[in-house]
Amino acid sequence: MTAGLRRRLARSEAHAAQLLAASMRQQGHDEATSDAVEDGMIVSLGSNGFVNRLLCTANHLSRNQVVEVIAFFSERRLAPSIQVTANTDANTDHLLRTFGFERDWQRVVMAAPVRSLPESPLDAGSGVSIGVVDDASLHDWLDVLARGNGVVTPQARARSDRHGLAAHAVLGSVDLLARLAGSPVACGSLQYLDRICWLGGAATLPDLRNRGLQRRLLEHRLALATDLGAEFVAATAVAGGASTRNLERVDLTLIDTQQVWTRRPDSGISAVSGAG
Repeated sequence: MTAGLRRRLARSEAHAAQLLAASMRQQGHDEATSDAVEDGMIVSLGSNGFVNRLLCTANHLSRNQVVEVIAFFSERRLAPSIQVTANTDANTDHLLRTFGFERDWQRVVMAAPVRSLPESPLDAGSGVSIGVVDDASLHDWLDVLARGNGVVTPQARARSDRHGLAAHAVLGSVDLLARLAGSPVACGSLQYLDRICWLGGAATLPDLRNRGLQRRLLEHRLALATDLGAEFVAATAVAGGASTRNLERVDLTLIDTQQVWTRRPDSGISAVSGAG
């Protein structure tokens, strides 16, 4: 089951990234683009965008596919980057190194079948409420999303807002905002796609962490996943981080470890031959 689910999640994640790029284009960001290839989806959200890589949906890549990825990003003056599963075959690892790629970063993919999970009741005196983000609360949500993720510079805030607005507009997305005594303090999002509910967009204002707000938001989204008739709920997270621990507490388990390889511009290796 794990191998089949891993492939299904990879295809769904690639589909989600394609929809995000399309949403950004609809909002006037012409640099956002995507290109379907044989074993994945190349997605570029532009310079400093949150997604600029091939999302590989198989456990192997061919030489021609790697050359295609290099050409795609080189044309846009971006570093070529490729996301693969931890189960990628040794030949692909060797091929990526041959073309000057290096392992850059990694994250885990966690998932579980959707099941009925009653939410923990909000204490009457807690002052916590959770609501769906609408036009009236959109600014508050963007603010919590940015501040909760440590965004401080105007440039970074503009990038965060641009990404948030595009994600908010994607069909199947539901953004939630938690308030404490009426003030916005935490957020979390859900995207229903391919009968999978993807969890993301989690952020809590720094001085209000460790109060169980993200646990409440997780439980709320799991209840929504049940109502939507999803088969699986899934999320990506940094291994060993707070988000991973929160996901484990609601019974999501490790399905995959994604590895992202990036080609350094000073590799000195030909993009065509893979040789120096």
